[in-house]
Amino acid sequence: MMLDPSSLGIQLSCCPCSNPVQQAQNNGWSGIVVNGCIRDVDEINGCDIGVRALASRPMKAYKKGMGEKHVPVTIAGTRICDGE
Repeated sequence: MMLDPSSLGIQLSCCPCSNPVQQAQNNGWSGIVVNGCIRDVDEINGCDIGVRALASRPMKAYKKGMGEKHVPVTIAGTRICDGE
């Protein structure tokens, strides 16, 4: 799973999701890459999947109610498409 809060215009902010790590673990995924910050690090460390993020941040996310699925994202000049 690839989460990119910057695609919503959020810079170095927390991922605007409700515990995506637990959801991913429940779905049998092996890991998550977040192009942004994460919070609830202690809870995330208790999960059995890998998580990589730019940093951790204790602040809650500003939720705009927007988002897209199955769209390409670009991180550090590398384009990542759905399914890669």
